[in-house]
Amino acid sequence: ADSGLDRSHCWFLDPIHPIADLVLPSTASYIALPELGHAKIKAYIRVCPSQSCSFPTDLIDASGHGTHVAGILAAQSTCGGAAPASRSRLVFFDLESGAGDGSLSMPFLMEGMWRTAMYAGARVFSASWGGYCDGIYDEFAAQFDAWAWQNPDFVFVISAGNCGGGLGPG
Repeated sequence: ADSGLDRSHCWFLDPIHPIADLVLPSTASYIALPELGHAKIKAYIRVCPSQSCSFPTDLIDASGHGTHVAGILAAQSTCGGAAPASRSRLVFFDLESGAGDGSLSMPFLMEGMWRTAMYAGARVFSASWGGYCDGIYDEFAAQFDAWAWQNPDFVFVISAGNCGGGLGPG
């Protein structure tokens, strides 16, 4: 789940099978996903903050972040390089807010996304969204912990955050 996925990028390109845009309200628990037949993308789900999306559902990745992160994890490339899980297929949740600044529209209840991903066969979920660096254990952290405890065969890949000066010498 991230800011979108550039489906025309060589890491994910499949000119024979276009990606359908499924709209999943953040209140949904899970849906049956149709098989798209796409080589790399099993499902592409546009997560909406409510029952009606007021933002464009353009299937692009304005910031490039979602494409980059998904490529690190699962790219199978005709343009060079391959990721550790290059033979995997993605169940992708597009959380891009539509503001054009790369911001995400996060559902308050994450379980709907995780249940949908699990129903589709996914067992690894990327949450490389950065976030606050104050170390507060909040409702989102509690949801991640509860799901991981109840579903031990489901693994989260989570970024450490976007704060700090980076790694230096020494």
